[in-house]
Amino acid sequence: MMTYPTDLSDAEFRHIEPHLPAANQRGRPKVHRPREILNAVFYVLTSGCPWRLLPREFPPWRTMGAGASTTKSVGGLGAALFKGVGDVARTDKPSKNARDGYMSEHMEIAAYELLERLAKRAGDEKTAEAARLNRSEEQEMAKKIEANWDRFLDLTLAKPGLLG
Repeated sequence: MMTYPTDLSDAEFRHIEPHLPAANQRGRPKVHRPREILNAVFYVLTSGCPWRLLPREFPPWRTMGAGASTTKSVGGLGAALFKGVGDVARTDKPSKNARDGYMSEHMEIAAYELLERLAKRAGDEKTAEAARLNRSEEQEMAKKIEANWDRFLDLTLAKPGLLG
């Protein structure tokens, strides 16, 4: 199978795996492993490509479609964990990190708003509620960033060589 730069490493997946929902023992067995689905989610989040244009190496895009509340939950969790790992690893200036985080929060707010509306139209209240809750969390984080702009600026200006 072809790998992509967005694929989870073994170490990353070991950190995420304990947080994934347990497999449902009823119904049809799962065809695709959670790691494959997470890799597809990260590919879409990073590349910006539409679900329908996922490369063939990933599970079919319909696997991520309407009614797949678990998949969307896994995707939301994976995106949050991925974002957190990326934020820790970055060495940019604090104000740039805050700006990027603020923009990211608003992109996620818009994505969850659209997901909620789509889920409502599809009659999937479980996914709509998850999107509502996730959007609320993203809005709270954006407010925290807004409340600390001056602090981020102070941290940036305190870097050696910026103000004397």
